[in-house]
Amino acid sequence: MTEPSCGATLWRALCAAAAAEPGRTVIRDGARVLTARELVTVVGTAALRLRQVVPPGSRVGVRLAPGTDQHVAILATLVASCVYVPLDVSWSVERTAYVCGDAEVALVLGDGPAGTRSLPFAELGAHRLAVPDATVPDLGAAVARLDTTPVPPVYVMYTSGTTGAPKGVETTWPALRNRLAWMQDLYPLRPADVVLSKTSCGFDVSIWEYLWPRLHGACTAVLDIRADGGWSGLWRVLREEGVTVCHFVPSVARAALRDPAAGPVPNLRMIALSGEVLDRDTASALQRLAPAARIVNMYGPTECAIDVSHWTFDEREQWDPVPIGRGAAGCALTLRPSGELVISGVQVAGGYLGAAAGTGGFNPDGTAYATGDTAVEVEPGIYAVLGRSDRQVKLNGVRVELDGLEAAVRAHPGIQDCAAFLDTGDPGSPPRVVLACRPRDPGAVPGTRVIREFVRATSAMEDVAFRLVPVDRLPLTASGKTDYRALAHDVGEGSHRGQRVH
Repeated sequence: MTEPSCGATLWRALCAAAAAEPGRTVIRDGARVLTARELVTVVGTAALRLRQVVPPGSRVGVRLAPGTDQHVAILATLVASCVYVPLDVSWSVERTAYVCGDAEVALVLGDGPAGTRSLPFAELGAHRLAVPDATVPDLGAAVARLDTTPVPPVYVMYTSGTTGAPKGVETTWPALRNRLAWMQDLYPLRPADVVLSKTSCGFDVSIWEYLWPRLHGACTAVLDIRADGGWSGLWRVLREEGVTVCHFVPSVARAALRDPAAGPVPNLRMIALSGEVLDRDTASALQRLAPAARIVNMYGPTECAIDVSHWTFDEREQWDPVPIGRGAAGCALTLRPSGELVISGVQVAGGYLGAAAGTGGFNPDGTAYATGDTAVEVEPGIYAVLGRSDRQVKLNGVRVELDGLEAAVRAHPGIQDCAAFLDTGDPGSPPRVVLACRPRDPGAVPGTRVIREFVRATSAMEDVAFRLVPVDRLPLTASGKTDYRALAHDVGEGSHRGQRVH
């Protein structure tokens, strides 16, 4: 018997939630709420309308600001047996146009780039609640007929593009189903849970924020970090909405923890982290603010359906960085002799789409992916990622791990955050490491010699010569990671003139 598609599985879950507790709030976006009955109504209506516009299997871009409309549009796209392509509203026109062209997007829900067929969200009819809901057989049966064979992929996610043109990865339902299943088995979501949806749609963690609560009857609290008060707004929503499950990229967690509004959040029972190496200090700080929460470090590239490993942080353990743990069900982790981490199993994508097809770390049959991350096996079957293999540089014959340098400098009491990159300089000049540091006290910036001696005294790293540049902030990508390309540009524009970089 053929397994139901993602859209069919979601539709059944939405209908079940509406039948069980029709008046229960399932999505909250500030003052706007959707009940289980309203959600199934608007999603079903929008899915039927969408299929009048595009055939099943079409790639549909969703370019809407974070909120209930965005959630409805994504769910409707999947229920209509179409393939979801996220388009972050903060992306540049050039990136949005590139993704739409490379992915061959048939329709954009929202405001699409020039030359792309677009449909305003209002024209889906999803804003009108005065229509029959799914408890009426006609709507439920009509939507159920939208399911198609063969089962279409679920979504196309593009890499950040910080090291070149963005690359599209198409994720299948078996891969995503495996990812959501092992997360539910290990960290069960309950109807009483409230999951925070705050991750940029261009970062694959957003997928489980959208879908995991819908599949298991939980509630979603939506936060647009750019419009809802920044970090202070985040802490307010965590407390006022009673959020029990949320996600952070480690660098985002560090920024949020520095905000004056940071404080105890006793209602949190799970904090997932991924996207970067997780240092022990950040995990400990989160644990202190949420003592009842499991701090779970997850790992996985876009090429492997979000995450492929997991590890629950334990304050009694001294590992630093925090391990990424064991391979999840259906996924295997191995190390090459070079220390590069390789992933195999059901969650590995078959390769890239469009212009990037045939490139990257996929093996010929698409069953394994070489991540480019350097890792160590800290115990049998338990791994810790040290950083990107392409973040390892060689200066005067000495190997320098830039992620390790950042971690060592970040431990200095006078430094809030930092980022290191290699400045190749002018042709013919020797490359040098540039260390952009955000001091805790803008009026008391530790000097280069002080930081260099601190690193030498507190770490096992080789002595590294670097140029220290004070900065007021570290630029982030749309997915919340340090944007090294933008940082190199900013530092180059300001620091060569002896200016502080703002």
